[in-house]
Amino acid sequence: MVASDYPHGLFEFTSPAETTVIELNTQVQIPVVRNGGSNGRVRVTYTTFPGSALSGSDFRMSSGSLTFTSGETRQTIVVTINEDSLPEGPERFYVNLTAVELQSPTDNNYTTLPGDLQLDMRPALGPLAVKTIIIDKNDNAEGILEFNSTAISFLIKEDIGIARIPVVRKLGTYGRVTALFTSRNLTASAGFDYLLPDGEVIFTDGMASNTINVTVRDDTEREMAEQFEVMLTGVSGGAGLGDRRSSLVTIAKSDYPNGKFGFRGQTEIIIPNPSDFRDLTFTIRRSEGLSQTQTLKWRIAGPNNPQLMLQATNDIAYTAIPGGPEMTEGTLVWLDGEGSEKSFTLSIKPYGGWEIEKVFVIEIYDIQTTPSSAQNGEVDPVAGSVTLTILKHGDPNGIVYFAGVAQRPRTYTEPTSAEGGKQISFPITRREGTIGNILVNWAIRGSTDLVPDVQPMSGVATITADKRNGEILLRILPDDEPELSEVFTLALTSIEGGAEIDTVFNTSLFTIQYNDDPHGVFGIVPSSQVVVVSVLDFSRQVRINITRYAGTVGKVRASYWVVYDQAEAGLTYVPRSHAVTFQDGQQYYIETVNIENNVFLELGATFTLTLADVTYLDVQVTTPPRLATSQTVVKIAVPHEAANSEVGFELPVVNLNDSTLVATLTLSRRGSYGRIQVPWRNGYPSGLEPQGFVQGVLDPDAGAVTLEHAVVSKTFTVRLSSTGNTVELFALHLSGPPTTSVGGGARLRNGATQVEIEPSGVVEFSPASRMIDVDEDTGEVTLTVRRLFGSEDNIIVRYKTVSNSAVAGVDFTEVRDGSLRLDAKELSETMLIQLTRDSIPEEAEDFYINLVSVEKLPTNIQQGISPRLSSLHSTSTITINSNNDPYGVLSIIANPLTTPEKNTMIQLALARTGGVFGTVSVRVRTVGGGESWQGQIVQQPGASNDTIGQALANRDRSRAATLNDDYQILDEEVVFGPGQNHMNLALYVLDDTIPEPDEMIFIYLTQPTGGARIALGASDRGTMGYTAVTVIKNDVWNGVIGFADTSLFVEVDEDGTALATLTLVRLNASYGNVEVEWEAVDAADQLQAIEGKAYCIAGEQMCTFNVAVKKDQLPEFASSFLVQLKGVGDGAVINSAKKVANVTIRPSDDPNGLVQFAADSRLKNVPKGATTVRLTVQRIQGKTKSISINFWTQQVETPAPTANVRIYAALRNADYLRNTGTLTFQPNVENQYIDVTLSPITASDSPYPKMFQVVLSGPTNDARLSSEYSISNVTIVEDDEVDLWDIHAGTLLPIITDNNIDSTISDTNAAITNGGNLNGNELSVIQDILDKVIIEGGKRLLPLATRKNILNVFCKLMEPGRGDSTRGRFELIPLYERFTFTFLTNRSCQTPYDTSAEKKQLDIYEDCVHTRFGVGRWYPDYINGLDFQALRQDFFQVPIQLLDTTQTGAQSGSPTCQDVHVVEYSSEQWFNPDAQNALLSNRIFTFAVKGQAFGTIQSPIKYRIHTSDQRITARRSQCVYFEESTKRWTGSGDVCKVTNNLNIDLGIDTYVDCECTHLSSYAVRSEVTDPDRVGYPVWFYISCFICMTGLALAIVSHHICSIYSMFSANLLMHMCFASLGSQICYVVAAYISPDILVAPSAANNSRCIILALFMHYFFLAQFTWMFTQAVNFWKILVMNDEHTDRKYVLYFLTGWGLPAIIVAIFYVTVFNLYKFVYNLPEQYIYGDVNLSGEMCFITNSYAALGGVVGPVLVCLFVVGIAFIHAFQLTPQWQAYDDIYRGRYNINEVRTILFFWATIILTWLWGGLHMTYGQLWMLIFFCVFNIIQGLFALVVYCALRNPCLPCFRPQKASYSLDFPVEASGDSMHYQYKPPSLAGSKGSRASLINESWERDSEGLPNGQMKVKRSPAGNGNIYVTPPGHKDDDPDSQEFDDLIFALKTGAGFTPSESSHEPEPSGSPGYEMRRISIADTHL
Repeated sequence: MVASDYPHGLFEFTSPAETTVIELNTQVQIPVVRNGGSNGRVRVTYTTFPGSALSGSDFRMSSGSLTFTSGETRQTIVVTINEDSLPEGPERFYVNLTAVELQSPTDNNYTTLPGDLQLDMRPALGPLAVKTIIIDKNDNAEGILEFNSTAISFLIKEDIGIARIPVVRKLGTYGRVTALFTSRNLTASAGFDYLLPDGEVIFTDGMASNTINVTVRDDTEREMAEQFEVMLTGVSGGAGLGDRRSSLVTIAKSDYPNGKFGFRGQTEIIIPNPSDFRDLTFTIRRSEGLSQTQTLKWRIAGPNNPQLMLQATNDIAYTAIPGGPEMTEGTLVWLDGEGSEKSFTLSIKPYGGWEIEKVFVIEIYDIQTTPSSAQNGEVDPVAGSVTLTILKHGDPNGIVYFAGVAQRPRTYTEPTSAEGGKQISFPITRREGTIGNILVNWAIRGSTDLVPDVQPMSGVATITADKRNGEILLRILPDDEPELSEVFTLALTSIEGGAEIDTVFNTSLFTIQYNDDPHGVFGIVPSSQVVVVSVLDFSRQVRINITRYAGTVGKVRASYWVVYDQAEAGLTYVPRSHAVTFQDGQQYYIETVNIENNVFLELGATFTLTLADVTYLDVQVTTPPRLATSQTVVKIAVPHEAANSEVGFELPVVNLNDSTLVATLTLSRRGSYGRIQVPWRNGYPSGLEPQGFVQGVLDPDAGAVTLEHAVVSKTFTVRLSSTGNTVELFALHLSGPPTTSVGGGARLRNGATQVEIEPSGVVEFSPASRMIDVDEDTGEVTLTVRRLFGSEDNIIVRYKTVSNSAVAGVDFTEVRDGSLRLDAKELSETMLIQLTRDSIPEEAEDFYINLVSVEKLPTNIQQGISPRLSSLHSTSTITINSNNDPYGVLSIIANPLTTPEKNTMIQLALARTGGVFGTVSVRVRTVGGGESWQGQIVQQPGASNDTIGQALANRDRSRAATLNDDYQILDEEVVFGPGQNHMNLALYVLDDTIPEPDEMIFIYLTQPTGGARIALGASDRGTMGYTAVTVIKNDVWNGVIGFADTSLFVEVDEDGTALATLTLVRLNASYGNVEVEWEAVDAADQLQAIEGKAYCIAGEQMCTFNVAVKKDQLPEFASSFLVQLKGVGDGAVINSAKKVANVTIRPSDDPNGLVQFAADSRLKNVPKGATTVRLTVQRIQGKTKSISINFWTQQVETPAPTANVRIYAALRNADYLRNTGTLTFQPNVENQYIDVTLSPITASDSPYPKMFQVVLSGPTNDARLSSEYSISNVTIVEDDEVDLWDIHAGTLLPIITDNNIDSTISDTNAAITNGGNLNGNELSVIQDILDKVIIEGGKRLLPLATRKNILNVFCKLMEPGRGDSTRGRFELIPLYERFTFTFLTNRSCQTPYDTSAEKKQLDIYEDCVHTRFGVGRWYPDYINGLDFQALRQDFFQVPIQLLDTTQTGAQSGSPTCQDVHVVEYSSEQWFNPDAQNALLSNRIFTFAVKGQAFGTIQSPIKYRIHTSDQRITARRSQCVYFEESTKRWTGSGDVCKVTNNLNIDLGIDTYVDCECTHLSSYAVRSEVTDPDRVGYPVWFYISCFICMTGLALAIVSHHICSIYSMFSANLLMHMCFASLGSQICYVVAAYISPDILVAPSAANNSRCIILALFMHYFFLAQFTWMFTQAVNFWKILVMNDEHTDRKYVLYFLTGWGLPAIIVAIFYVTVFNLYKFVYNLPEQYIYGDVNLSGEMCFITNSYAALGGVVGPVLVCLFVVGIAFIHAFQLTPQWQAYDDIYRGRYNINEVRTILFFWATIILTWLWGGLHMTYGQLWMLIFFCVFNIIQGLFALVVYCALRNPCLPCFRPQKASYSLDFPVEASGDSMHYQYKPPSLAGSKGSRASLINESWERDSEGLPNGQMKVKRSPAGNGNIYVTPPGHKDDDPDSQEFDDLIFALKTGAGFTPSESSHEPEPSGSPGYEMRRISIADTHL
């Protein structure tokens, strides 16, 4: 017989299909029942699926499985609901049963037999496999309604019309809600003052605000302010009412009840400035209401400022009493009821001179009433003030006219584009008065070109008060238009401010000359160049159009060439070179170039047209034609009609017509040149067919498409034939290349040779689901959605329900956004629509299911046109049949339901529920005891007992009552009349003496008539069509109990289970559970318990219990004891014949001995150089007998890895010698030894470590061999690895003690310390050692000293300097982090609700310099928002929303602590495999919660990392996290980002702030210094030392011989000293700056400031001394001042004082800017330049420009001006020696300028290097620095050493004596001895060969000086001397020297000798104008 009715079960949810829960229910229990049979073990899988409720935010995603054991029929799925505070409407999600799997039995036969029958049936899912969970609306989803805060006190005017009072809806906005409102009169009256009937304000779904509209009546009655109140009285729709429930509305007073006050007459008065006193009278009138006495105050404001109250009375005044004081305000009073006008008079005073126009405002500013409690009058809003204007007198503001050059016409040339425009100035002046600012409006008249030549064309010029002059600035603009000369007029149009325009000079003329290329500018416009096709022969040409811009004068030839850009090698496309000629006046030229016929031109390919040059063919002109700069090269694209065809399908996917099943396909081509024909065929191209799909059938299945020339596309159609149940795809492809007759051919377009038709399918309802009739009681309807024609992608179909006669929410459950998923190749899916059951009789009703949309998955991809919904069958109509039993539902119940076994009568009550129409009948029968009609009932086994068929099928047949033995048969018909709903019957129960359990008598209803039906249990609210009466168990129903025969004598093994299992037997009956008491006799020391209880289950005739034997380690022989029964429970008795059992305990704990390898021999490690190894074999437990055991060595073919280290096989007879034998243990002997010989000399080539085994077997004399320790693994390792392997073996002990761990860690630490670099194997062993110790630390708390020793091992492994395998050993990271959690082992949890600060601090451990960590066992509340303070002010912050606190938080029902740690690394050793560190400060943070894996998180963690030396080049920073999958640092901008502003000029941030949304390890990747920056290496100091040496020696040598120094040289030495000071400060700063620099966050920067101030001062001093020397040279060389030394003090103060002043001004200015303007740290004006840690100087670039560069440039500017002026007068001073004695000025000036240039260039490169830090800049600095030093050494220390004249022959010195009697025309001289002291000064070495000589005879021995007038350029001196050139020249030189120095002069003795007659002794020489001071 085949299986039926699901013997293994039909699994589904219990009804109803929808369950509504509230959000506060954190867990929902969803029962799953097993209907039908319950045989076998079945696994049911389930998952949750989101709907409008979202996974994660509304509920916790859950999936898993339930396992039903055999007989189990019900289990529960628990889903967690996430509680939040967000207002939400009803949301739903789904729990789906996804699959069932039969796990046992496994031998079912599912073979299909004829007739579609199976021997066995699989378990299956029932119809209710989807459960809808509805989370009810929550958290005030409908919101709170109240008045807006602005409406609490609401002021309106009477004339507003409609007043809108705002009402707001706070919190949620779900659903439609209303607020009822009413109004209450206060002083305002409803109906008279306002209209507001009671009503409601409506808020639709999602609406957050609305208004209550009040109609305000505007009347003419004078009224005071009136009030009424609007109140919210109630709400509907589920919303609440807020606190602001009333609005006080005030209607402001209206129609001036106390009077309206205003001026009569004009409110704008203008009068001329009077020459005499003038009175003006002003009248104020009171109108409207006249109640109360009103006091009005008025005042005068101005002049020219209505906000300024007039104080002075110079212009206008008010006198209340004749002769009284003058005032600017007054008072008027109107009595109660008085309505007259009142006036006051103002006196206007005459002008006393020129006066400007003045404007005054006379205004009413206050009205007070009497008494004060009454209301005040009001000011007329129109006539509340009067404006009085007094015109000006004279021209106080002046008369403006053009001045200077602006009065004459001027001509300008148009500037070039490069010049960018030319600015021209037009000065303007005002004469007469200069009072006040004036604005002069001007405009330009002239050219009307579209492109202006001048800008601006109009404007305003300002002349400020007390100033006469201004100017108008215009800019002449460049343009490219050829133009004639244009004349413009600049005219003054108007003036604001009171001034007048001059009547004569009010315009200025200027002209712009003609310009811009008269012969043209030639270019090619891209849009005018085309490729064309001839319609006659289909030839192709390039049409060229050359354009001539600007002028068109003359004949011009233009040359060009054309090239095809995508040309293939060897093909010619077009001729290359061409030329055309433009005639005079011709603006463009068109020419065509033929394209070769056999070439393939692609669409969009280009020809390059290049305009090569242009030549003017007429007479040459000054401005030849030229090429337009941007129009000489053009790309000419090939258009589609000229491009050869690349043909393909227009779209890769097309749709079909749902009605005709015809698809229209479009074939298109890129390039439409010529006629082509393209073949196509059904299907995919060969080799590209999708796997798993069948090719669909098309009609036709092949063809060809023809496209004529210039036709881009063509369509054709095919018809699809779909089977509907086959995974098929429809496609076409182009089966061959296109054919064409035009040149170049055609080809297929890549990627467009195939088209798919509906590849993802057309989704529709299946035919059976388009029209469905269903009964309401079914509760649901299943619809099938299918897709035709294609199933290529995973898709999601969305659908919704639409009401018709059936109403959503009443008759069925509305689906607003349902969805179905169909995976690829899946053709159909079902949807379940829930119907609403009710108890109301109803007619047939219908509603619709609409398919709304279909999308590919994932939905965020580009969707395309497939899949799509069917246009014909996307709607299903569901009809709900009539329902709810109009004729009644019949049920029955017994009273009582239980009865003892005795003769009695049971009352049966019949009920008729539902409709009670008409007469109905039903038959009442008993069943189950053997009635003849029992076979007529179809029994239906399952989880429910709603019907008699189910009850009979599910009942325990052994407990069925028997007809006529237990009850009398019942078979009667009961009739209910119309409206009748109750009837009664009787059942008779019988008594007997047979032992029986609880027995059931079933009474049921059958054969209903009249349209009534029988109740079906749960679906009918629990009423059923049957009832059952239970007869209580009786007559010793639990039987007679005793031991089974097999349990009377039993044995137990202490070494085994140590349990004796005894079986009890129940005779006669076993209907209930029974408890049996037992006790053991004579076994108190051997048993764990000597008494106990056994439990026998109902229905089981045999039951068992266990007696537990104590386990110990003592060898024992056999013994026995007794177990007897003491008592039994109700309904049972003890079988006295089988009351006692005998139990024997077998021998235990190896009394004959246990043989095994000793602990130190189970894992034996030996060095590779060892020749033997000894293993210890031990016998434990019993040792009384003599035993023997065999052993042998064994080669291991594939050893298992140990400690993650690969172990290789040791080869027999290569690495060790084979050994076999037998060991004998004599009585009481415990140990024996096995020696194995190793052979290191003949060792195999296998790498170390390698292993072999020694095996024990065959113990004798009943001894036992240990199954666990019968094999010894011998490992041969490298010599230096033995210690580590031995340490590792110690960690494999079954019990690890603290001493073991301490010894292991100590040995490991020593091995790391003494072993040098660790290789990979050693490190793997160490990792395994640590792993085992950490595992032990997780089980129990290790001593603190032990944990610190372990930390020390980790610390050594993370030392940054290690160059071994620890570098980049990522596996150490999780190992170390697991170790940190061992500090929390056995730690007590934090006390709930304890929020004290000390309880929230992590325990910090910082015994290792490379790492620091904090751990804590906290509640999630405290982990959220954790702020970990790291070293150097770094920190790490955990987001406050990280962990869910609703389930396990401190405030939850079950608070649970979690372990958390934060690890702070200061070493990259494990994280970075590269030798070069890459992380900022080597700082890494790691955060973890034990047992939690986070990944991406919503709220970011935050952390900060400072630089190690508190400085950073922050712009190169990147926040990174450690990606464990790739073992690399990752810096994705979407995950981690820098949050502090790093792009600031000062760069004061010395840290990087980061945020990351991924939980991992964190760091900052940053280049702390620019990799291209170079500091100050040793060769920098060498160059500075050379420079300083040269400068110092020059200064020292100058001062040693200062007696010979010139004044200019002295000044030069000052500059050298300033340069020396700069060099010293620079070197000192470069040397000590790294030590004294502090971060901007530090407190004291004083040392850096002092050092930088000195360097700043000396640096500027170099250039101020250049400035000083330049002034001195200007005085000497230009002004011929020989006595500049008299200004030494001034020079000294300038050279040394000016830099001090500049530094002081700089510091004060920047200090104030930093502190008060930019809020920058003022103590860091001087600091770390560029934050590179190398130099103390100015940190801000702008400050450096102002404090250093600016002053230097000013000094150099003065130097340049002085020397430019000096070199213009070079002949005047070049031959003197004013700088160094005996050396020409011209040479010395050039030398000094070279020296200065060297200094300037030195510091130029020094400053650039300080700013940018580039190597080449420093090299330039050092080069010029060395040149500077060597130059100073060679030139100023050696060649120009002032001591050198001491070692050269000295010339005589002369002095001049001027006797008193000397005449004005001559003077006599006499000789004086030489004197060194008198030689200081300039030697007038008049040895310049360019000097002219004159001859003039004078008497011998006489020198005559001829003085000329000051205007003459020459002075003639007659020097003494002979005709011999040398003596004369020498004495002449000495004379000039004496004249210039003021010393005496006496000629040589030879000069006294008389000269021959007629030969004068002296000659006349002309002296340059430079010596006129003589």
